[in-house]
Amino acid sequence: MRRVTSVTAYKDTNKNRGAQFNTITNQSKRTMKATKLTIGFREWSKLADFVETINQEDEMLAYQIDNTTALLVAVGECGLAWIDSQAATWFEDYYMTPVK
Repeated sequence: MRRVTSVTAYKDTNKNRGAQFNTITNQSKRTMKATKLTIGFREWSKLADFVETINQEDEMLAYQIDNTTALLVAVGECGLAWIDSQAATWFEDYYMTPVK
């Protein structure tokens, strides 16, 4: 995902053509980070509700792979930190592995 902002710049020409307006586009890159969540088998029933909670947030995605594993994607490290804190409140036994 990229956020695009535009700024209108005033450009004056020397050949009496008048004023021209050019649009300059500034693009800032926002990196997506992914991690694999693995939970203990005794808490498998909570994973579907956890995935649904993550999917309700903007700029976050969660996909349940099986009963104890999910793939979580967020924008930047702050998003992953938020997901990690949510996992800590939902589950007692969980592991998060970064995906390259």
